[in-house]
Amino acid sequence: MTRSAMIAAAGIWLLLAIAAPAQEDDTEVYRGDPVPPEVDSLYVKGLAYLAKTQNKNGTWNAQYGSEPALVGLAILAMLAHGDDPNTGPYSENIKRGLDYILGKANQENGYIGGSMYNHGFATLALAECYGHVVDDRIGPALRKAVDLILSSQKRNGVGAWRYSPE
Repeated sequence: MTRSAMIAAAGIWLLLAIAAPAQEDDTEVYRGDPVPPEVDSLYVKGLAYLAKTQNKNGTWNAQYGSEPALVGLAILAMLAHGDDPNTGPYSENIKRGLDYILGKANQENGYIGGSMYNHGFATLALAECYGHVVDDRIGPALRKAVDLILSSQKRNGVGAWRYSPE
């Protein structure tokens, strides 16, 4: 076999190897049970209610409606529906909630709200929004919030969650 024939054969072999379809995996991927239509309908109605009753400042009028945890949980419910702060029917609601949470964060230590319960859910909402929204406030606030959680655990003798960061 000549050198040019060997190069041509190697080239053809390489092209066939690249173009060959990948072997299908026989393993079925379990994607979970579909959400029943009745449940999805209730979920959508709940989101619509939250959106309609949200105040301009990102809170609600309910007894605990201005707690950062409640605002964070509402943001998480909207995000779980597939919406994000940039597009979708709840984008403005998510942005208002984010603005509220960011406004409640202590600039020195990152503590959000009056309890670690509030702080935890507000931090989770910030983490879920981080990277989805162009807002230079989220990254530093999230870093401080997480650092506060970690330092709070270290200060506690058993390394556990407590009701306040002390």
